[in-house]
Amino acid sequence: MKNRKEYILEKAFDVFMSKGYDSASISVLQRELGISRGAMYRYFKSKDELFIEIINKHVFEMIDRFMPKVAEETTLAELIAYLYSYHKKLFLYLDKYNLETRFLNFTALIIQAAKHYPGFIEKIKVANNEGIKLWKKAITNSIVKGEIREDVDVNILAEIFSTGSRNLEDFEHGFEFRYIQKAKIWKRDKDYLYSLVKK
Repeated sequence: MKNRKEYILEKAFDVFMSKGYDSASISVLQRELGISRGAMYRYFKSKDELFIEIINKHVFEMIDRFMPKVAEETTLAELIAYLYSYHKKLFLYLDKYNLETRFLNFTALIIQAAKHYPGFIEKIKVANNEGIKLWKKAITNSIVKGEIREDVDVNILAEIFSTGSRNLEDFEHGFEFRYIQKAKIWKRDKDYLYSLVKK
């Protein structure tokens, strides 16, 4: 039974990605998945319930899976290195689902989640705030250890470090090894910021 539910989640994800929330009616889902309406309703009471589980799986579980669990004493340089590895894993995950070629569809799915998933924005804000906390702690640790200047504004610097690199979103260097290249550009930008504050 679990395999059947997973099958529905995976195939319905593809349908929502290709057709969007509004066009993916229960009838369309039933036809695309090749299952009866009764089989759909055995696992999900409504399209909304199915959609919410898909967003949980492909957004929030992904964030939880890849959210770094760093040591309390991690420094800024260590966090940059750790998150570089994190980004590589994340991009490889995205590549597994061919999201490179469907990036706009995935973006649209996120926008639709903001509309059809109660509490979605709040959950995203919580995830972003956790990321900012990681940077603040690492910056503070680096100040205490004398690795960076003590006159930096920890809050502002954490905001800068936590903001996604423009290059990660607007990568224009071709498709070959795109996600690994994005991770390298991300690290380059963070290393440069670090060099500005390093003693």
